[in-house]
Amino acid sequence: MTDLQQLYIELLAHESESVREEAVKALLEMMDTEVVDALLEIVTQSEHSGQLEAIWLLGKSEETQVSEVLLQLFQSPDAQVREVVAGAFAEIGDVRALQPLIDALNDESANVKDAAAIALGELRDSRAIKPLIAKLQETQVQQVAAWALAMIGDRSAVAPLTEAMLTDIDPAMRGMAARSLGKLGLPDADTAVVAGLDDTDESVLIEVIRVLGERRNLASVERLDQMFESTTLDRVKLACAVALARCGKGESHFDYLLNTLQNDPDWGARLSAIMGMREMDYEMVEEPLRKGLDDTHWLVQKSAARSLLRLQDEELYASLETHLGDEEEDIMQAVIETSFYELLEGADDDEDE
Repeated sequence: MTDLQQLYIELLAHESESVREEAVKALLEMMDTEVVDALLEIVTQSEHSGQLEAIWLLGKSEETQVSEVLLQLFQSPDAQVREVVAGAFAEIGDVRALQPLIDALNDESANVKDAAAIALGELRDSRAIKPLIAKLQETQVQQVAAWALAMIGDRSAVAPLTEAMLTDIDPAMRGMAARSLGKLGLPDADTAVVAGLDDTDESVLIEVIRVLGERRNLASVERLDQMFESTTLDRVKLACAVALARCGKGESHFDYLLNTLQNDPDWGARLSAIMGMREMDYEMVEEPLRKGLDDTHWLVQKSAARSLLRLQDEELYASLETHLGDEEEDIMQAVIETSFYELLEGADDDEDE
């Protein structure tokens, strides 16, 4: 082990959490067999200040002996240890952790249940589907279970997720069920989400509309148009306009989105307007998107820059020239983050509204 590796291993024992965090960042870049061996020794010491950090780092390791040690640690009486171990299993993807993670869905700690559900989603093993479906009825873990089912992506999850979207008493769960149906990416799941437009809760309705837009659900266009015209809820109206733009029906709502971008005092609404405009013809939205680069909120500026890139604006760099000296570097960060693959292949941008 190099002297530098040894130094950072020793810093994992520091009493300061921020110091341990810096040690973790450094060790992540210099992981090798010797570092893994040192971490395996640390995780067995419950009194060690850096035990949790060491467990997290082991989750990034590909060494075969790591899973065996973590499986033993998963029996720890310390709920925080069990939670971090479950997170490590999510990274490792070792099927040997499947049954212990399923068992952990019944853990006494809500955080451990959530971490176990997420890990099962990452494992994408069909044997976890039934246990996760059973947890859709349990308030503590139901939202994470829904998302884990979406990550696995099996058709058998459509019916229980649809039922949760339509009948659960918790609006947050109904919204998560709609979001999970959208992530499944299956035709019958897309059809099921449309029924969520009958929900009376504003937050659920917005989530359903967003999913329909992201999935470009053409079967919902007529209802979205009707809702756009009839709703008195500003956020729902805006969500409809953005979703319709994603479904290729944005031109008829261009004036509304333009007015939102230019005049709405809520930066979140202006950001949503840009998300809708980026789905339209370049000639129509070029000017307002360029003006969006001068918005008072940096996230709106960044979204405008990303949108121009997404539309393959050949003059973007000239447009950004006046911003290059700004203290705020987010616009140029957006330029860097947007890969040539996205520009050339037209990859979908799943940026949240």
